[in-house]
Formats: sequence, structure tokens, C-alpha cells
Amino acid sequence: MRAWTVDADDIQIADDLDAALLHRTSWIESFLEQKRSDQFIVTATKGFGKTLLLKAKRISYGDGAATCIPDNGLLDKPIGDKVFNAGMIALYGESTDNWKRVWLISIAVAVLKRLGMLDGRGISSTPAG
Repeated sequence: MRAWTVDADDIQIADDLDAALLHRTSWIESFLEQKRSDQFIVTATKGFGKTLLLKAKRISYGDGAATCIPDNGLLDKPIGDKVFNAGMIALYGESTDNWKRVWLISIAVAVLKRLGMLDGRGISSTPAG
């Protein structure tokens, strides 16, 4: 398989997405369907279109039928140091429980931020820096 030749990071608003960029298989069509209530995990090697697919999914909800996170962009990008040192790898490699906690906290904070409910909870709405 060949990697994507278009960088999805260049797609900042819905109008930037050219629908012809997506190779619409039945699985991709199913994923982009708005009426789905199940969950998907999107995984692939770098350069195979994960970001493009997620941005297309986000754009499909552009009619206001759903509350999206973030509300002011197509995707939320992680900030800060994304490199794991040996200690972090050991901590998170022990079990899936640590990963579950990180995801639960991350999703909870994102929802609280989106709903404007951060005040009084000791959570900053701006990145530390």
C-alpha cells in the first residue's frame, strides 16, 4: 500500500477537504455514517490517512446535529512532550489499567472544557507552558 500524498494537517476547515481524497470503501462509508451509535478504533501506520478519515468524520457532523469536541476545530491535537522515556514506558506497559485511567481523565476533561464547566475544578482551560 502507498501512503497518502496529501497531508491532512493542511485541512483546517470543512471547505479544505476534497471528498475525492477519500477512497470510499464500504467500511469507510459505514464509518462516516452519522447514525452509528457504536465505537470505532482507527489505527494504521503513519501516513495512511487516519487524520484525513477523522477530519472527514468530523466534517460529516458539521450540520450541528451533534456536539463535537473541540467545537472550534476539526480535531483536537495533543500538546506537550509526546516522547515516552523508559520509566513512562515501564509504567504504561505494566497493564492496560493505566491507559484506561489516562483516557478516562482525558475524555472527562475534554467534555468539561467543551461544556464550559472547568471553573472550580482545579483544571486550567489553557495549556501549561
